[in-house]
Amino acid sequence: MGKKHGIWGWKDGALDQKMQNQQHNARELVESLVPGDHIIFGHSVPRGPRGNKGRDPLSLTFEHVMMTRVTEQPHQGVVPVWTDEDAQNPVVYPKRIRFEIVWEQENMSGGLLGTEVVAALLQSGNNQGAPITVSQEALDFSGFTGEPHIQTVAVEPSEATGQPTSAMTVPPDPKKAGRIDYKKDTVHGKTWAKVRKEHKELKEAKFGNAEYLECSLCGRTLPAAVVRAAHIKARKFCQLDEYLEMANIMPACALGCDELFEHGFVYVDEHGFVRANLSSKATPALAQAAQALDGNLCTAVSPHSADFYAFHRAKAIGTAQ
Repeated sequence: MGKKHGIWGWKDGALDQKMQNQQHNARELVESLVPGDHIIFGHSVPRGPRGNKGRDPLSLTFEHVMMTRVTEQPHQGVVPVWTDEDAQNPVVYPKRIRFEIVWEQENMSGGLLGTEVVAALLQSGNNQGAPITVSQEALDFSGFTGEPHIQTVAVEPSEATGQPTSAMTVPPDPKKAGRIDYKKDTVHGKTWAKVRKEHKELKEAKFGNAEYLECSLCGRTLPAAVVRAAHIKARKFCQLDEYLEMANIMPACALGCDELFEHGFVYVDEHGFVRANLSSKATPALAQAAQALDGNLCTAVSPHSADFYAFHRAKAIGTAQ
């Protein structure tokens, strides 16, 4: 669930403990995270974090490793996200961050992660997912990402809820430069990139060669370069014919409206009005941005697009509940 929605959370109990050999407590470490820091999630190591005591860390393999980038300051969660959060117990993991995925790798070896990183993973897994600081030198494997400066958290999700139970973190050095001494046998891993081949043609067919376009959510008239041909029903849910349907396209500006709509923080109700979703209350700044659109009449609504808006609305409201 956390991966699906780009959210990561910790229990209060995990953050209130002082970790062995750590300069700061877990809560201070989490609260020091800022947008642009990187987080590594590691899933499923054989025998679990408690069953590998005495084993060579380099011999272990994580079933799934995911590099992510923090996109928002840490905040207090207000809506349920994970399966053990519901109306009666809505916030089990109150301290949360949002992230975006940079890359994913299956069956990543301890040899690539390094001894210190794997040890931190296992220690964190034994302590309810509390973050563990590691040295910058331990992140030589960050050459794998192509990004020279990196802050890392590694995690091991619990079998019961899928909510991670281990984490580690290290601040980046903004002055660090030069090439890493990379001695592993490969720098390659699996990655996928999807290209929106139809996007240019759709935008031209829908909007022609207009120099300025009006955003259908905020109503601002802006240069066409900063107004996107946004799919109403997200592309990942579309059949081929829906990709190419102009009724599934609306002009949404890159000044915030496209992102708010894409992630379901706002939706269009059955009467054609923009509404701020409950999920937009995650942070005050997000709530303010969504509320600024609330009540606007969406100018792209028509009988042809109604079903696409209904699909998006159902997905958005389902995310918030």
